Amino acid sequence: MAGAAGAGDGGCFALVLIVPWLKRFFQLSLEGWRDPWTAVAVALVAGVLLELVWRFLRRHPTGTTAR
Repeated sequence: MAGAAGAGDGGCFALVLIVPWLKRFFQLSLEGWRDPWTAVAVALVAGVLLELVWRFLRRHPTGTTAR
């Protein structure tokens, strides 16, 4: 389920980067071609790290169940 949520978050983030009025609404001033790809790379790395931490915590609970 975490993978589906991450895919949804990534899709929404890409939508914000594509639609001009959403960029203005969220006050994103991405100039040139490098800034959007940097933002996508940061989001990708953060998503992968969150997924890895989530999987680790599900395998090694600390005594209480996280549900």
